[in-house]
Amino acid sequence: MASSLYPEEGSTESAAYLELVRESRRGTVPNLFRMLGHNLTVATAWLSLGSAIRFDTSLDDSVRELAICQVAARTDCQYELSHHQPLALQAGISERLVHTLPDWRSIPVTDLERMVLSHVDDLLERGKRPPSESVVMTLGTKGTAELTATVGYYLATSVFCRGMLIEDDDALDRIATL
Repeated sequence: MASSLYPEEGSTESAAYLELVRESRRGTVPNLFRMLGHNLTVATAWLSLGSAIRFDTSLDDSVRELAICQVAARTDCQYELSHHQPLALQAGISERLVHTLPDWRSIPVTDLERMVLSHVDDLLERGKRPPSESVVMTLGTKGTAELTATVGYYLATSVFCRGMLIEDDDALDRIATL
């Protein structure tokens, strides 16, 4: 059913948007960005914010990817997990931790990992509360804001992916070849 929800891609505006996505995503158009194509203003803003969060913050790759994976695991967003688990592994997060999420408290983790995961969990469980002193002391106020923005962006992305039934990119490739 989800494959029928994707927008038509024939307009000039759509072609320009898809080219922008390809430029920012190593020549590919992930299904998330295809689905966002229903509204090119929203799609372009989403792409811009996601690119800023992924590529233009002071966060270490391991911090960012661990936070993204925890959001995806807590929201049961398989689409984002399939994209970001390999990135977390490349960033140095252990395979055991990546595959244990969201239940990370059952295994040993580093102080930094505990801090990041606790911050994500606090935001998702409690919402309105100040960041812990350890987050601010470790990441500074800029890094704390960037981490919190990362959680917010990927929470919204997870809700969109689940609500629009976005399939893993490989799934649609397999369907297209049938």
